[in-house]
Amino acid sequence: SARAFIEPTVIHHWQTFQNGVLQQLSQKEKVILGGNMKADSPAKFGSFTTMDLDMNTVVDIQLVQ
Repeated sequence: SARAFIEPTVIHHWQTFQNGVLQQLSQKEKVILGGNMKADSPAKFGSFTTMDLDMNTVVDIQLVQ
């Protein structure tokens, strides 16, 4: 199925991108991060996003239940 090919590709691309961003951040003297949490109405599912505010780049995304 398409999911067997698409999902691993997306995960690999995200991890490669994230590693590059983390490498850039590790070389900075200071890092300014911001986070945002969004949840559905009964608050059973949610996502938390962390961004580097200087580069305006997503550093991490966590899906929580």
